[in-house]
Amino acid sequence: MIIGILSDTHGDVRRTAKAIALLKAHQPEHILHCGDLGSFDVLAELAAGFMEPRIPVTCVLGNVDNGNDDLMSPWPHVRIEGRFARLTLGGKRIALIHGDDFLRLRQACESGDYDMVCTGHTHQREDSRHGQTRIINPGALHRTREPGCAVLDLATGALTFLDV
Repeated sequence: MIIGILSDTHGDVRRTAKAIALLKAHQPEHILHCGDLGSFDVLAELAAGFMEPRIPVTCVLGNVDNGNDDLMSPWPHVRIEGRFARLTLGGKRIALIHGDDFLRLRQACESGDYDMVCTGHTHQREDSRHGQTRIINPGALHRTREPGCAVLDLATGALTFLDV
């Protein structure tokens, strides 16, 4: 199973559209957004971009999203799970968290409950391990010198960072 991972869009619809095009070229079966969507317009772009073919999109909220009551999804294939999400995709237990809640992030990484933790917030790409848990940060689409996202093959573990 191929998944696309992006984070820290901060309302940048233009870069989000570019990331969607790059991700779609890899034929993902699920998309994860690690928070700091930044606007309803980014959510709408994700919904439209992954409508045909319909690809599920799971998002968590980040610190930039706090108090933004517009961030609700009217699209059935786009879910916002609050500040933390637990998923099982391709047989892998995945935690999805923005990363600004350092205690909760550390607990997810150290608990042994997850095969991987997908996170954002730092605007820096990361592929590391804490024990048996893989920690992936796709980087950011906003406020970074290297805007990008990532594609992960859950069957092989191959992670590819994509420059936007």
